[in-house]
Amino acid sequence: MRRWLAVVMVLVAVFVAAAPASAQYGPFPPGPPPSIPPVIPPGPPFPVPPSIPPVTQPGRPSFITSTPTPAPGSTFTVSGQGCVPFATVDIRLNGTTVTVTADSSGAFSSQLTAPTRPGRYVVTATCGTLVQSLEITVPAAAGVALPTTGSDALGAVQLAIVLMAAGGIALVGVRQRRPVRVRSGR
Repeated sequence: MRRWLAVVMVLVAVFVAAAPASAQYGPFPPGPPPSIPPVIPPGPPFPVPPSIPPVTQPGRPSFITSTPTPAPGSTFTVSGQGCVPFATVDIRLNGTTVTVTADSSGAFSSQLTAPTRPGRYVVTATCGTLVQSLEITVPAAAGVALPTTGSDALGAVQLAIVLMAAGGIALVGVRQRRPVRVRSGR
């Protein structure tokens, strides 16, 4: 019986002393949540001076964007080449189509508005049989906190454990106080 009491006491101590992950860091200060730097910085893998345009080969198809990570709802530029001169170019982003006309060298350019919802999106340019695409990533707006999910039932759980332990201790105490009746073998 003493072993059971020892086991119950150890379990009570572990559950009362343990804290859930949500309670280990305490409340955050008011304001936007702390920012975590991205693992891979946005943009090209190497710095490109602003005076040097992206390298494209004349006459070869290409499709580029002014920024691969536009802010939600912001305007950015896409441009490309490789279409037939003066061809109609359909540029699609998130269900919206913008139609432009290629110039005499087959190049085209257009301003687009980034979606307001964060996520990855594909921008597609189609001229005749040539289909070119690129991906943009719209980041979450700064200062937007993630919603809190779940419940904070730690207090109720700890109270239940303490009450169960107290009940177990009381039960052991009552059993020890009862006099032992010895029956004779008659």
